[in-house]
Amino acid sequence: MKRIFIFTLVLVLCCGLAFTQVLSKKAFRFESDPLPGLKSNSITDIVAVDENTIILGTGKGLAITRDGGESWVTYTHKQGIGRGGVSAVAVKDSMIWIATAFDSLVNDEHYAAGGGLSYSTDLGATWTHLPQPLPGNNWTVINNVTYDIAIIDTTVWIASFGGGLMKSSDMGKSWQVRPPDDYNFNPDEYLSHRVFSLLAVGDTLWVGTAGGINVSYDGGKTWPREMMFTHQNQDQPISGNFVVAIDLQEIDDKKIIWAATINAEDYNEFRGVSRTEDFGRSWTNYLRGKFSYDFAFDENQVFAATDSGLWKSPDGGLNWDVFPQIVDYESREHFYTEAFYSVEFSKKTKKELWVGSGDGLARTANNGLDWTIFRSFVKPGQGDEPRVYAYPNPFTPLRFNQFGGDGFIRFQFRTFNAARATIRIFDFAMERIATIDGGSWAANSDCSIAWNCRDNNDRLLANGVYFYQLELEGDGKYWGKIIIID
Repeated sequence: MKRIFIFTLVLVLCCGLAFTQVLSKKAFRFESDPLPGLKSNSITDIVAVDENTIILGTGKGLAITRDGGESWVTYTHKQGIGRGGVSAVAVKDSMIWIATAFDSLVNDEHYAAGGGLSYSTDLGATWTHLPQPLPGNNWTVINNVTYDIAIIDTTVWIASFGGGLMKSSDMGKSWQVRPPDDYNFNPDEYLSHRVFSLLAVGDTLWVGTAGGINVSYDGGKTWPREMMFTHQNQDQPISGNFVVAIDLQEIDDKKIIWAATINAEDYNEFRGVSRTEDFGRSWTNYLRGKFSYDFAFDENQVFAATDSGLWKSPDGGLNWDVFPQIVDYESREHFYTEAFYSVEFSKKTKKELWVGSGDGLARTANNGLDWTIFRSFVKPGQGDEPRVYAYPNPFTPLRFNQFGGDGFIRFQFRTFNAARATIRIFDFAMERIATIDGGSWAANSDCSIAWNCRDNNDRLLANGVYFYQLELEGDGKYWGKIIIID
């Protein structure tokens, strides 16, 4: 699980231990060409199938490369997956299962809603879409988002906030609610019925909930009480009971479980990473105070994507260092973010580390010495597109593209000839308040310049409308408008 929305459960239903829901709507099968390129810079899931095939969960669909990142295609609801962004991805052999989520407005309030599940049996060539599974007839998709998926043999398990832990053994034709304990399903009463993360290791299913970690050794048939781990019931416990990610590190014959464990209700709990080598009987805590979203491993090396940077331990957790700001070694494009949502290590021939954030995707093959950044943007100067535009626009400097205490807006433009670029910022009275040296660019280049929304006196701009002028030496001057809001 790579992304968490905190929201209120609005519907409560008490039902039997094994309630089965048969879908009232038909599944739909789609065969449609995907869209070329990446369509979103929000990368919430990364799965390396092999050294050439990488699958991404993004804010605007599922992206796949089959040539190691040289080219990408994106599947959206028009190609047969669910509406909205991808909230979960699972891959087994040639089968892909994904879940989507979208924003819903109810009585002028915004809620996360489940966009359903989609699966492909041919690595994305064709898709079958299923409506969002519900735990009962009185439930809706509102606040019922699937955050993780696991596959054991032919059984698919899903983790949903409102829907709890559910499974299907018939490719999604029917779903069974299966709480990870001996109680009837009631997420309003039992925090362990609010499920966020899953890990399947053979027939063993690890379940991360809002009330700790529960484990079944027999594919979800039974849930021994001694395999229910919380911050309160062990001498060496997990750091917190809100478990948003679980992953497996394998070194020789050793299986090590890592969990992103966040403080829930007890004031003694804390954000951190929890690690066990004895199947949960004792835990060691690391990265205190960090909200982790995802893990990746290369032998004894551990990588953690967190809300405050991409962290690496070279020795299984004993020591940690944070990566410096990611910069593309060719274009000098920067990542302007300190929050990373996904990380994956491709253990094939190339041994590449992939990381995802709200500001794009990056890859390194030499432990972070050199990075290649992949970003989605509309190509300026082509067709009816302007020669330069700014994004995000409107822009909130205190919220978006945060790095080093500043928020950065980008100016995207294209050169037809080699040119030096200068950007000038004007207030509404057309007084120049900032000048940005954009450097020199080669001909026929897609160019990006970032600015921290501060004037020439290093003062953060107030809310309002501003104008910018891009001057390309020997080419011309191009104008645009930006809006700054809190």
